[in-house]
Amino acid sequence: DISFQSLEPTAAAVTNKVRLGEADAGLTFATEGVASEGATEVVELPEGVDAVSDYPMAVAATGSTGELARAFADFVLSDDGQRVLTDCGFGPPPP
Repeated sequence: DISFQSLEPTAAAVTNKVRLGEADAGLTFATEGVASEGATEVVELPEGVDAVSDYPMAVAATGSTGELARAFADFVLSDDGQRVLTDCGFGPPPP
């Protein structure tokens, strides 16, 4: 039973709350827990439990690297880019 919920802006902030004893547990990336140098315990989610994270992407309307940013965004959304993400364990973007 969850009696308190806090939506921290970063994975580091979640880990820090746990490390400081301000939260009993937090859901974040395992790499963030490992980086806390033993101050937290990494517990894997049981098989079949899906945790969904959104990674928004945007191209700035101004700036000197707009073409490069657009090319990167186009690649990420392309079949090749999606294959790279899938190979790294990421699922498809939401519809």
